[in-house]
Amino acid sequence: MTQLDRLDELNVVERPLLRQLGAMGWRHVDGADEDPSSGRKDFHLLGRTDFQHTLLRDQLEAALRRLNCNGDGSEWLDDRRIDQAISQLERPTARDFIAINEELHDKIVRGVNVSGPDGEHERRVRFVGFEPDDENDFIAVNQFRVDPPGATGVSGFIVPDVVLFVNGLPLVVIEAKSPAVTDPIATAIDQMRRYANRRFPEKNEGAERLFWTNQLLVATDYYDARFGSVTARPDDFLPWRSVKPIGIEHTRAANDEVCREIGKAPGTELVQQEVLAAGLLRPAYLRHGSPSRSDSCAAARPQSGSAGGRRCAAQQSRSASRRRPKPIRGISPERGTAPCSARQTSPERRDHLGPCQWSTRRRLLGLPLRLLQEA
Repeated sequence: MTQLDRLDELNVVERPLLRQLGAMGWRHVDGADEDPSSGRKDFHLLGRTDFQHTLLRDQLEAALRRLNCNGDGSEWLDDRRIDQAISQLERPTARDFIAINEELHDKIVRGVNVSGPDGEHERRVRFVGFEPDDENDFIAVNQFRVDPPGATGVSGFIVPDVVLFVNGLPLVVIEAKSPAVTDPIATAIDQMRRYANRRFPEKNEGAERLFWTNQLLVATDYYDARFGSVTARPDDFLPWRSVKPIGIEHTRAANDEVCREIGKAPGTELVQQEVLAAGLLRPAYLRHGSPSRSDSCAAARPQSGSAGGRRCAAQQSRSASRRRPKPIRGISPERGTAPCSARQTSPERRDHLGPCQWSTRRRLLGLPLRLLQEA
């Protein structure tokens, strides 16, 4: 990428996205100081002990204390119990990447048990608050550096353009590309798959740890934007069609509301990046409902009357138009999709689930998409 392309990416794509995220309630934190003329970056640890860590520990600890109180509002979590809870995210019992992602998804949604104040009975600890009055911390970090194992000081690390953290947990990774480069969406998707070590896992070319808790990948060049899961094939990434979540009617008034929010005149047509950000990434959509095993699969509930492999409501409603988007240039389409039904998802298919195909596997969005339906 030339320096001109980088400036184009920064000014046309990344900064407008960060401004929109800020208008929706995300707090922007710079992950690096960048010299626009040279492209030189001075990366920030943001409270981490080193660049191999991916959780924002200060924000996570504060959220645990805030969300887990006694009935009278007093705190019962001490430093030792907080370490117990966080260690269950940092040291998963699963060993392969997909199983780790699934394990940590369940822990984020359901919480984990730690020893209670009486020393005898365990108590549940929540990482994310699902009730309307719960206070969650939403942070958007741009240029977030992560060092893979074995990376040396000035090379070998990865730098996603934007990472979205909820209570210090990295749930969304966004890669921006200048619309002037060749095949920007394909390039962004390929880069995120490299970061997650999903292209050639045996080469260890990425930093899988950042994606252990990942719920969503977004590729954008401003005019086009697509989303998928960390296990989605390149051609399975899809656009989002509405500024509202599933279950809420898309109206001109809703579109105008987003226009005013980002400083555009009402009635102006929104570009794909603006639509996807408004419809998928708004923090308020994460606050509705409380999780349960059956509800967490609601987004993938099959529709009656469809033939063959059923498609989930998420794909039929917002994430896809009536015609499947044209294949992304620059990446050879990998044909075939597994059905949403968990019964038909064989172990050997787990690495190739498309955007709607998480059901009980919950590969896409997990926490956010299940809650988006009830917003």
